[in-house]
Amino acid sequence: MRHVYVNLPHYEGVAKELNDNFKLCSKNEAHAIVTEFPDEYSPSCFVIIVKDKNPHNGSYFIDSSNDINFIKTAVHASLDTFFMTKVAGKYSQYIEKEGGLQRIGYFMNKMEHILNASPESIVEIDLTGNIFFYNRKFAKVYQDGEFLIEENIFKIFDENTAIEVKRCMGAALQGSDSNFSGKLINKKGESISIAGHVIALSDDSYNFEIIFDDITTKITKILQMRKIEEQSIVAGFSRHLSHNVMNALTAAGGFIRQIKAKTESDAHIHNLWKIVDNKLLLIEEIISGYNDYTHAISFKLTENVDINEFMSQLVISLAEKNVDRNFTVYLYKITDSYELEYDLSESRPFHILGNKMFLKLAVCYILKDNIRYFSNCQPLHFKIKLSANNDFFTLFIDLEGVEAPDYIIESMFSPWKHTMLSQSFDYWGIVIAGTIVERHHGKSKVERIENGLRFTFEFKAPLS
Repeated sequence: MRHVYVNLPHYEGVAKELNDNFKLCSKNEAHAIVTEFPDEYSPSCFVIIVKDKNPHNGSYFIDSSNDINFIKTAVHASLDTFFMTKVAGKYSQYIEKEGGLQRIGYFMNKMEHILNASPESIVEIDLTGNIFFYNRKFAKVYQDGEFLIEENIFKIFDENTAIEVKRCMGAALQGSDSNFSGKLINKKGESISIAGHVIALSDDSYNFEIIFDDITTKITKILQMRKIEEQSIVAGFSRHLSHNVMNALTAAGGFIRQIKAKTESDAHIHNLWKIVDNKLLLIEEIISGYNDYTHAISFKLTENVDINEFMSQLVISLAEKNVDRNFTVYLYKITDSYELEYDLSESRPFHILGNKMFLKLAVCYILKDNIRYFSNCQPLHFKIKLSANNDFFTLFIDLEGVEAPDYIIESMFSPWKHTMLSQSFDYWGIVIAGTIVERHHGKSKVERIENGLRFTFEFKAPLS
């Protein structure tokens, strides 16, 4: 608490205001003294003298000839500054000089700025654990911008950590090792792993500084690395598996074609063979799509891409139906099933760190999966628009003249929400597209518009 002893018999208004903002107490309990009497100076306290002459005894002097409002402001400001760090005594040589209030404010603000700029969390406490200063990094870790100065540090540690920090406080006074680790409970009730050390600010004040760097970020990075490693292992195994399945499927397809060529067929048999061909093609697309997905969760962003230029060229190519036959989306097989218009008027150069091959996959999968899903509405009519400003590049793919139920729209980027696995393969490529956009630190969504559906990819500028 901010304990202040006040003895101002001629300034009752000042005393009353201080009572509203500080805890008034006896002289023996005080951290600071506000008085009219120079003989009440104490070297162990921060002392403010309100008098017509400066006693030059190490106290902070406020000229009593000023009006009452100035005196109130000066007393309040100097006490706030003192309790902000409790290190005002270090600047006593400046306090005695003319303009002492401005000077101490300057140095306190400068010190606070330095502490706030620190990459580490810093908290200053007294012997009982009451906090009288903390920097912005600590406020961010604790997740409370309104954290009260009077709060006790031991209330936000778990029991074992509180015991350990108290041990470190004793060790710091003896100049011994004062490192600790433990748990801090933030404002949201979340447990955060911390590690740090305790420093005694001076031998006689029994005030301490705790410098601790929360290691949650490090733990998060470790978990992220493990996840990436696990994904890479799964992706590698999946690619190996899908490659072998594809080889077996290719061999089976060859045998089926030979049997088909040697078998006499009427209209009924011809339809059966058509069903077999379509199922084989579906299996091939599913395996290729799964293979693309395993790549999509582990590919690296290695190129500085002007996404506007790249997407513009891709959209024009798709509109002209100039699709690469080696492209795994198999869009070249169904170019008669769509028409495409485009609008590039609102776009502009926009650079991101990306992967061109996968960006191309994302757009093509949106087209292909919609062609597959809305097979009874063909040819489908797409409209693609590119838009960019300083912060975002957005690609809109509008599909006109189609309808889809809400549960389909809600799960297009999350097919595992389906109770029936087979349904998810109707738009597995849309999931891959969403994953690719996410890997580029972008966002994807699908929504209903007036005459159909709209798919949106949004990419953020690297520094925005």
